[in-house]
Amino acid sequence: MKKQWITLLALVLCALLVLGACAPQSAPEEETEQPQTTEPAPTAAPQEEAPSSRLTFIPGTYTAETNGYGGPIVAEVTVDETSILSVTVTGDKETQGVGSNAVEKLPGIIVEKQSTGVDVVAGCTISSNAILEAVRAALADSGVDMDALNTLPEEDAIQTRTEELNTQILIIGAGGSGLTAAISATENGAEVLVLEKMDYPGGAASVSTAAINGGMSARQQIDGDKDDSVELIYEDIMRGGHYLNRENLVRLFAESTGKTFDWLQNDVGVAFSNPPQYYIEHSKLRLYFADGNGAGLTEKLIEAFDKTGATLMTQTRATELIVENGAVVGAKAENQAEGIEYIIHADSVILATGGYGANQDMLTDYLKMVPYYGHASSTGDGHNMAEAIGAKLINMEMGKVYPGGFEYEPHKAKIVLLQMQKTVRNTGAIIVAKDGKRKIQEGGYNEEFVEAINAEDNKTLYLVMDQTAFDYWKAEIIAAKKLQESEIDAYLAQNSTAPLLASADTIEELANLAGIDAAALAETIDRFNGFVKNGVDEDFGRTTLPMEFGEGPYYIVEEKLRFATTLGGVYVDDNLAVCDENEQPIANLYAAGEIVGGVHGDDTLTGSAISWAVTSGRLAGEIVAGK
Repeated sequence: MKKQWITLLALVLCALLVLGACAPQSAPEEETEQPQTTEPAPTAAPQEEAPSSRLTFIPGTYTAETNGYGGPIVAEVTVDETSILSVTVTGDKETQGVGSNAVEKLPGIIVEKQSTGVDVVAGCTISSNAILEAVRAALADSGVDMDALNTLPEEDAIQTRTEELNTQILIIGAGGSGLTAAISATENGAEVLVLEKMDYPGGAASVSTAAINGGMSARQQIDGDKDDSVELIYEDIMRGGHYLNRENLVRLFAESTGKTFDWLQNDVGVAFSNPPQYYIEHSKLRLYFADGNGAGLTEKLIEAFDKTGATLMTQTRATELIVENGAVVGAKAENQAEGIEYIIHADSVILATGGYGANQDMLTDYLKMVPYYGHASSTGDGHNMAEAIGAKLINMEMGKVYPGGFEYEPHKAKIVLLQMQKTVRNTGAIIVAKDGKRKIQEGGYNEEFVEAINAEDNKTLYLVMDQTAFDYWKAEIIAAKKLQESEIDAYLAQNSTAPLLASADTIEELANLAGIDAAALAETIDRFNGFVKNGVDEDFGRTTLPMEFGEGPYYIVEEKLRFATTLGGVYVDDNLAVCDENEQPIANLYAAGEIVGGVHGDDTLTGSAISWAVTSGRLAGEIVAGK
């Protein structure tokens, strides 16, 4: 025991000696007054820098306004010292279902990425760019480095992965035909998966006038022509396509369009509050417009789709059809934003991918020349996938060219046909060519209007208006969100020639602005006023002569062609099954909407394009679900 205590005492003494040797020693007194070098204090391990720390702001809320597609875009941005806290965008005049998607989605993306260098929302380029411009303008006085603001922060590269999915029916495309096919198929008990490459559903239908052929519908029997018939509908469609249509498809269309109208109204909930519209191309009153036009139609289709239990995958582009033993058994797709490649197994596939008007490589030289006003999604994806597995394509050189285009920037048009038609029906406005003479019955057949424009070397006619007519036209244009009042005023202030929207105090001055024969124009106006007095248009049979061409100032706006709808596509049989080069069905592959070739011939009646989309979509869903 004594030895153990001695040993323990020795260990304690050693420990005290060691501690004494390690203790900090006081410096000599005289050295404390001399300059000394101090080692930097140890710092914590560097932490990963938050994405927002690359930006510095003067805290506050900043606001700016720019012009969007349909009206002013106002951005309100709140920031603290190092980050964007919130972005609020107001743009209630942007196209519903298109530009409105950018207003809804882009502010959150800017906050998430802490940058205005983000991608535009697919299909909403004009609205997206206006929002980004407004946010940048708002933050211009915030002290932020604009180059840093416009640059995305470094992010980890997306790791691509592959997922496999299974479904009974795969529908590629969520436009008018794809949504109706999905609703119809689920009504008939099928499991449905829909792919949409854009950020939002709706496709070309969302930007249309949503004119629907209600011929032989229950609604038509109440407030339309009760003596309409399937034969009359059939004949009108055939005549409109110059009898180049596939007769069996036109027959299917004529027999089914009224039933589809009833289905849209009663089952889907689409409201058609407008009375039947008179269009000279239709022999009977059968054309209705959905409330809210294309945006209103799409909204109701989406609401109905959401109730079905079907799955919609946006930002997911189908890239390839999967074929085994000559039969389609699914498709490959990709979501680049998420880095996912999909292999989707399906019992049947419905192509509802729309047209190819936005793909210059697939257009004829003539169609390339015509200003485009269609949807950005119309790039021919379905056509290319179908052709790759041996499907037959027909009428690929054909496209629907309309009059009433306002080329607001090179090769891009806005639809101003309806506003022009209303103006000539209710005022003394006239349409002339470069030689100062009328060429058509204003408000008559679209086909004749197109031919008259094509006959001119500059592919342009001109709507000439007195003050009364211009006031009417301007109100209609603003109400339809085609141009803002500020835009119209800006054009007139500079008497713009590209696009031409100009004014002058005299007819001679107006003609000179547009390069029109002034003497001939004055003579044309005098002759037209004589027709109004006598109540008969001796030159072109214009049926609406409400008033003479009156007092100035005078106005002129160009009338050009416009193009969106392609008429070529896959060859299908009576069951909408896609066929091969021998016109034999490719097992399990179907099509609906604009991708189907031959139903319209080389032209379409007003309302036929959307009517066919929803009619063929409803039929395709019903047919495939009942297999």
